[in-house]
Amino acid sequence: MVRVLSAGVGRSGSTWLHNAIMALLRQRYSAPYGDWVDRWDPLQAAHADALVLKVHGASQIGDFTPDIIATCHRDLRDVALSLRDYQKLNTDEDILSSVAWARGCHEEFALRADIDLAYEQMMLEPLGALAALANTLGVDQPDLDRARDVVESWEPLPGDAKHRFDGRPDRWREQLSLELRRAIEIRHADWLVSLGYNVDVLD
Repeated sequence: MVRVLSAGVGRSGSTWLHNAIMALLRQRYSAPYGDWVDRWDPLQAAHADALVLKVHGASQIGDFTPDIIATCHRDLRDVALSLRDYQKLNTDEDILSSVAWARGCHEEFALRADIDLAYEQMMLEPLGALAALANTLGVDQPDLDRARDVVESWEPLPGDAKHRFDGRPDRWREQLSLELRRAIEIRHADWLVSLGYNVDVLD
């Protein structure tokens, strides 16, 4: 049995990552099983030939020993907007605290990850992201082609504002306050720059 950890950081494309892993493994294996790490059913998993457990935080992993770890990341300024909109965080300090937590989770996952997908690629170039994920999972071209058909048909569910209500990359440029933007850039410039994001406060 192949064991995969879907270690997606919250508000950073973790649902897309987990669903893409499952879409690929359903083509490669006859009986894959996936769920959150805190609610998976060992009895169902016992009959699986691929096991995928999803987590947001490194502390949730417990004694699970994966063969493959997949993670993802997103511009922390867009994470801040997502936290404000979907988790209804009302103060800048609450948002900044959650942004720092998201960064910390990513840094822990990235140290061990076999693949680290950018949110922007998942949203703007999903088939390219899927191909990279397939390569990591050992999924061959025919199975990848079938999974592409599945992924291309994905649309947000009506009323599912938690996922993709407005997931445009760089939305922070239009909707994030200057004060919060500068606070994130000052505190996390090193992380942002290391992952290829522009930081205006350094200009």
